[in-house]
Amino acid sequence: LERMQRDFIANVSHELRTPLASIRLLTETLEEAIDTDHDKAQEFVEKIEIEVRHVNELVSDLLELSRIESGQLPMMIEPIEAEQLVREVMARMLPLAQRHRVILRTDIQQGKTLVAADSKQISRALVNLVHNAIKFTPSGGHITIGTAPEAGKAVQRFFVRDTGVGIRPEEL
Repeated sequence: LERMQRDFIANVSHELRTPLASIRLLTETLEEAIDTDHDKAQEFVEKIEIEVRHVNELVSDLLELSRIESGQLPMMIEPIEAEQLVREVMARMLPLAQRHRVILRTDIQQGKTLVAADSKQISRALVNLVHNAIKFTPSGGHITIGTAPEAGKAVQRFFVRDTGVGIRPEEL
């Protein structure tokens, strides 16, 4: 448990350090361009805003994780179509996939099936998996978001497959 906590803190530190370093660099460049090139300065302001939003999302995710672990975040279980969850994630992540020149597609088997789930949390998990897949899949690669019934069970499975480097078995 202590090792996992150390790894988690190291991961969070890395995830926060990257956008903060980017913000610092963009700010320094903005200071140089602000008086000479208004269009370039505006471009840097927009990039800074994106990085600040990213940091804010990371902090929000940390706070929510803390609430989940302490049992203070109630699940909002409701019936929802499995296909709808997959399509919402697809629509949300498609622009990022296109920017990274990665092909994003769906594989929906019996998607009209109603599942009892917290759609916000399932969506968050799928978005997280797809985001990581986009990050680690080379340009021209494929990512598939899908859902299918679990053979012989009354369970609907959600999945993300990609042609990226994959996750080492010990990290799964």
